[in-house]
Amino acid sequence: MNILLLTYSDTGNNGKFAARVAEKLGAKGITIAPKKHRPTCGLVMDLILSREPKVTPAPEIMREYDLIVFCSPVWMGQVASPLRAYLGALRTNPKPYVLLCVSGGSGGGNPKLAEELERRTGKKPALVFEQTIADLLPADADKSIKATSAYRISDAEAERLATVAARTLETIL
Repeated sequence: MNILLLTYSDTGNNGKFAARVAEKLGAKGITIAPKKHRPTCGLVMDLILSREPKVTPAPEIMREYDLIVFCSPVWMGQVASPLRAYLGALRTNPKPYVLLCVSGGSGGGNPKLAEELERRTGKKPALVFEQTIADLLPADADKSIKATSAYRISDAEAERLATVAARTLETIL
């Protein structure tokens, strides 16, 4: 199976995780980048106004692959806005897709994430694998937005998460 792993990572957590998943799956890994820098307030406005920032590479890159794996954080309970162009492209050129994410999780999980993905693509994801930073921290640790946003996963955590994610993905391949 020809697998494309598209990664958006603002802090590096999802990038580190995605690199290991791509290696385990033998997937082509490509990093998504907004065409212009957006400050945090711009990213928040993208979420509130459901804006879709221009990104590289163009979503057409997905056409030659059998499975699309996205690896990106979740912001305020929603998929990160740089993924929106790719999700919209899946609406017109449907194919199986998966979302893997490492997110803060200070407010709990993201129970409506699969619904949002289906609304944006017109098709349910084959898998949503979410790891929250809050769940990686010790029980007595500060799990505020500030603390979880500042946390960087270790190489060992990235490897462990990638092993679990790859095994889970293999069940749907």
